[in-house]
Amino acid sequence: MVRQASAIAVAALVAAACVVVAARTAAQPPPNPAGPLPLQPTADQIARGRQLFDGTIPLARGGPACSSCHAAATVPAAGGTMGPDLTGVTARMGRDGLASALQTLYFPTMYPLFATRPLTPEEQTTIGAFLESTNGQASHTTRSTAVIAAGAVVLCVILFAVAGVLGRSRVSSVRRARLPRSTGRAPRRGATA
Repeated sequence: MVRQASAIAVAALVAAACVVVAARTAAQPPPNPAGPLPLQPTADQIARGRQLFDGTIPLARGGPACSSCHAAATVPAAGGTMGPDLTGVTARMGRDGLASALQTLYFPTMYPLFATRPLTPEEQTTIGAFLESTNGQASHTTRSTAVIAAGAVVLCVILFAVAGVLGRSRVSSVRRARLPRSTGRAPRRGATA
């Protein structure tokens, strides 16, 4: 009886595992032929990729513009901050890694948006050409961080200077009041004579 119960439990676990594997397989993105990154992208491909990235030209299948979540150098507006800054992403991922990422867009926050609206091969090619053109450029995020850090340093210097000027007179007045008492020349407050 115990063997039958354990055999049924094992069969139920195997069936549940099969259901989970089938559900995960069904959740994979639909096949989408990769748009290879051009070895020598033209200025037109880079410009079109930038327009697709920033949303000036809408994506063919209705997906959101990349700049909704990502920033990249040379994009007029700084872009979104939900996703990473994609300036120089080809240097980090390599050409094949970027081509694969643009093909599947299988990231936890991107998959629900692009599962039924993948990029076309032409969009993959031009966006990839644009992102590759950002290699070696400074990102908006880096510039903003440098400006904020410089502003914080200047503000700290000003605050320390003000505190030093105002604090010096305070310290001097406290010393003048305490010095005679510490040398025994003046009676202490509350002391009976």
